[in-house]
Amino acid sequence: RTAGAYFRSFSHFEWKEIGERTSVLLGLKKDPYDTYEIISGISDRFQLEPIYFFLLGDYGEFDRNISVSKKKFQSLIKAIADYHAVGIHPSYSSMEQPNRLKLEQSRLMKVVKKDITKSRQHFLKINFPLTYRNLVDCDITDDYTMGFAQEPGFRAGTCTAFYFYDLDNEQPLPLKVHPFAVMDATLNLYMKISPGEVMKYVEPLIRNVKAVDGTFITLWHNESLSGKKPWEGWENIYEEIVRSAVH
Repeated sequence: RTAGAYFRSFSHFEWKEIGERTSVLLGLKKDPYDTYEIISGISDRFQLEPIYFFLLGDYGEFDRNISVSKKKFQSLIKAIADYHAVGIHPSYSSMEQPNRLKLEQSRLMKVVKKDITKSRQHFLKINFPLTYRNLVDCDITDDYTMGFAQEPGFRAGTCTAFYFYDLDNEQPLPLKVHPFAVMDATLNLYMKISPGEVMKYVEPLIRNVKAVDGTFITLWHNESLSGKKPWEGWENIYEEIVRSAVH
């Protein structure tokens, strides 16, 4: 993967990218995607309770996470789990293969030495009601996938958590669904909104949530605070949204 990244940079004459990657690999510079201290700092300042979801699937076309066998990755997960809630980020392929979900959940539990009861689906991929039934079978009690990928808003029509009702079996499932209002990739990658225009879209959502005393949930990735392509200029947007939601 590193060789492929170098080849891509060379083919596009991205000399700065090549130099930075080399410096990171040699330990001369911090990985720009290692933004966890920044995120924790924001959480501490605004007294937030973030949840970190880790993707631990096998490498594939849509699952390109770091291998859980890597000691540094394990150390990162442990360090975060010591102070924050963590959950599983079920892989893309786990949708068709429920046993993969159990495997990935067990991998995370083995690392953090505690039960894992929270989840957020990769690519927001949900098959109703199959996905939620699979989560219940794995003793997942809270899911944070309910939201739109291509636009902000309230996919379930609410900003308050609720228990999923299985219409086929006419019974509620012991799974609480936590709807989120907006995702970073929606604003940047789907809607192509510039950093300066973000609050024009997000502040109305925040006001609507406050008006009904709901819970404003936003979904972000560590690379969104890196300042690297395609996130140039987005380094402070997460904090700006948090500040608006808290005050």
